[in-house]
Amino acid sequence: MKPFLPVFYVLSLLSGCGGVNGGNVSQNKEGQLFTSPVDPFSGNNTGPELIYISKDTGRNWRPYAHGIPKEATASCFVEKGNKIFAGTESHGVFVDDGGNNWKSIRNGLPKGLDINTIEVTGEVIVIGTFGHGVFTSGDEGNNWTHRPGVLDGIQIKCMMRFGNRLFAGTDRGIFVSTDQGNSWQHNYGNVQVTGFTQNREKIYAGLVNGALVSEDAGARWRYIYRPYTLHDISNNGKYLLP
Repeated sequence: MKPFLPVFYVLSLLSGCGGVNGGNVSQNKEGQLFTSPVDPFSGNNTGPELIYISKDTGRNWRPYAHGIPKEATASCFVEKGNKIFAGTESHGVFVDDGGNNWKSIRNGLPKGLDINTIEVTGEVIVIGTFGHGVFTSGDEGNNWTHRPGVLDGIQIKCMMRFGNRLFAGTDRGIFVSTDQGNSWQHNYGNVQVTGFTQNREKIYAGLVNGALVSEDAGARWRYIYRPYTLHDISNNGKYLLP
C-alpha cells in the first residue's frame, strides 16, 4: 500500500483526487492531514491561506503554506520520505520537509504548467498535467524531465501506483506505465476517469459514467456501477465511497 492515502471527510469545499474541481484532503504516514480549500466551480483558492494542516484528525486546522504564493492553487499532494510535495496550478511543484517552509522546485517545468496529480513510484516522482503530458524527477524534484508520448495533449486527472505499475486516469481512459512513468500504454476505454482507489488486491476507478474494478492488477476491468458520474472514488477498507 502506498503511504500517502486520501482521508475522506465530508467538507463542503473539498472533493477530488486531482483537486482541480474542489480541492482535496490528504494524509501522511504520521497521520497529519493536508488540505487546500478550493471553489468547486472556479477552481480558485477560497481560503485566506493556500494550505492547512491538522494534527488531530481534522478537528482543528492551522495555516501551512509559508513560501507558496497566495495566488497559487494546490491541486495535489504526495509524500516521499520525510518530505511533502505539492503540485499547483500554474506555479509548479513545492516541497516541505515538515517545517512549514515550502520551497519551489520547478527546474525543467514549463512556466504556467497546470499540475493535476502527483505520485511516487520507487525513487521517482511523477506529475500528470492538464494537456502537457507527464514529467518525472529522480532527484527529489530538483530537476524535471518531460516524457513525451501518448499522454501529451490529454488531461491527466489522477494517478495511482499499484505494485510496479503506475496508472493514469485521463479524459481518454486508463493508461499504465511499468517503467516509472517514462513510457505509457493505453490500458482501458475512452471515457473520463475521475479517480482511483485500491483495497487489498483490487483496484477501483471512478468514471464519468460509473465505476470499474480490476482484480488482476489492471489486466482486465469490468463495470460495477453505472451510469451516473462519480467525481472521485475512495474506500474505508470495507466500503467504496464516491
